[in-house]
Amino acid sequence: MIGTFSSKTSNGWKFFFAALAALGWSGAGGLIFTLAMAAGAMYAMIMLNRKIKEIMPMVQGRSRQLAETTDKISNKAAGPFIAAEAKQAKLKAERDHVIASLRREKDGA
Repeated sequence: MIGTFSSKTSNGWKFFFAALAALGWSGAGGLIFTLAMAAGAMYAMIMLNRKIKEIMPMVQGRSRQLAETTDKISNKAAGPFIAAEAKQAKLKAERDHVIASLRREKDGA
């Protein structure tokens, strides 16, 4: 995406150049200074972009590792509660089955 600017960036540059004009940076000296500042800013943005591309895979790896660890710990913590709820549901179903069969026997007899 080098060479493309968002509207915020474009507005920032417009403000920068308007501020320079308002401060009286006119003439050849002001133009050279403005172009030097713009070139310096572009160079800094290119260097920042390179550094981000260098660091980003490491950050993504750490983020993925954090998500996996969090998921594992969450499952380990919630496991006993899920098992207890499943056991309770099974016992409730067995109880309901026994009660229903007792009612059928009572109604049929």
